[in-house]
Amino acid sequence: ITISGESGGSLMYFNGTDWVNLGIGIPGQILTISGGVPAWVSPPAAPTLGNLTSSTAGVTVTGGTGAVIGAGTTVNVATNALNQNGLVTGPTAANANQVWGTDPLGNPGWIMPVSNDWRLLGNTATNDPAVPVTYGTTAIGAGENYLGTGDAQDLVLATNATERFRVKQTTGFVGIGTATPATRLHGFRNDNANKAAILGQASQIGSGVTDFQNIGVQGYGQGLSAWGYGIGVAGLTDPATAWVGVGVYARFGSTIPAYTWIGTDLPDAALYADGDNSAPAAVFANGRVGVMNTLVNPVVNAMLDVNGDLALREGAAMNVAAGINNLAAPANEFSHYRLTGAAGAFSIASLGGGSNGQIVNLINTTNQTMTIVNGAAIRTGSGSNLVLGPQGSVSMIYNSTLAAWQVTSKSGEPDMNLAAYSQTTTLFGCATTLKTITITTAATDRVLLLGEADYLKTGSTAYFALGIYRNGVEIHEVAAYSPVNADNSLHTNWIDTPGAGTHTYTIRYTLGAGTASFYGSNLMGYIIK
Repeated sequence: ITISGESGGSLMYFNGTDWVNLGIGIPGQILTISGGVPAWVSPPAAPTLGNLTSSTAGVTVTGGTGAVIGAGTTVNVATNALNQNGLVTGPTAANANQVWGTDPLGNPGWIMPVSNDWRLLGNTATNDPAVPVTYGTTAIGAGENYLGTGDAQDLVLATNATERFRVKQTTGFVGIGTATPATRLHGFRNDNANKAAILGQASQIGSGVTDFQNIGVQGYGQGLSAWGYGIGVAGLTDPATAWVGVGVYARFGSTIPAYTWIGTDLPDAALYADGDNSAPAAVFANGRVGVMNTLVNPVVNAMLDVNGDLALREGAAMNVAAGINNLAAPANEFSHYRLTGAAGAFSIASLGGGSNGQIVNLINTTNQTMTIVNGAAIRTGSGSNLVLGPQGSVSMIYNSTLAAWQVTSKSGEPDMNLAAYSQTTTLFGCATTLKTITITTAATDRVLLLGEADYLKTGSTAYFALGIYRNGVEIHEVAAYSPVNADNSLHTNWIDTPGAGTHTYTIRYTLGAGTASFYGSNLMGYIIK
């Protein structure tokens, strides 16, 4: 390009109107833009190495020229266990409760756990979640502490990378030894050993204090007032797979039997109590109790039906004294009691009240006569006192409505000992024999004689005499004035002491006048020992 008035070799630029001559500059200069127009300038001086100073505020660049980060500039670098004041160092010992992690900038190191993490050494400043409105379905509120899963996943606890415990997210059922629990708490063991899937053990630590109830496993079942069965504890077994199936089993030690309260959850179902793998010892059905000693469908015919003997236990002996005794109520409801101590004849006027239907047997072990006094407290059944000899006994049952003991049986009544006193006159003497009996007696025996004659008096009205004879000798006679042509009946009785031997007794009659025709006659004799 030829520009008028300009010499060759010059550097030109066009400013939009004219060409401007920059010249060729001096050696070492560089072309740049200054103020929006080209210009020759000297290059900057070469940069020099500066220094880095670390502090808690960060890293500061000092000294040097031409630095990309100018002198005096501070760079914020957070510190941690591996990055102290911007200088990376090896890991140091952790402080108490620190865990290995990363800081907010991603730097690795020992850090304090975030507040919503659960620590193995325990947490502080936690809160109690509110009671759920509907347990099992109401979600835990935001900000409330809990341990578990936050999504629809089961909670599993393990040891040695093997599952031991599971909470199902669908039902909340807890399984120990099973991943498919069928109820709120399901324990399962499957091995060849004596075992218990769940064990409850309750112990008392002190003696000489209150007798506490130490219950290993307790259940509380509750239905509605008219619906549902309340079953505290149910023990089930599968008879198809068990060699011996026992639903509920109780034993203390190896030989001492325990006492168990058990029942069925089905109406009218029988509960079989089995002992020593033999026949059922007891059957309970429809409220009845049977001890039947049979395996198949025993028939229970009463509220208590025992096929075998029945042992009734004896209570402590009761001391009695000669004279009237009012005995205290039977202790502990035993079945029979011995009466001891009386030095003379004694009576029982009352016995303290018992349980309704309680049966008591009192046994006189003294050598004295015992009298049971008939009255409001004891009813003998005869309306009079009951006299029993030495070694006698009496059984009674208590009636709570009457508030009295009722005598049901007795033994040991003293031998009959009658003294007979009479005087007789033989008015006419009787000649004609009607009946004859022969009796053999001991020396002290007495004979009760009863005679009778039924007749029609004929001919004339007159006396009719009836006499008792022993060995041909009249010992007693009665007579009656008998109207003619009228039916008559005459009776006679006598107690005779004949002495030892065999004796012939007869009844004979005689008439004052006229005749008689007989319908029948009778003579009976009873030996009184």
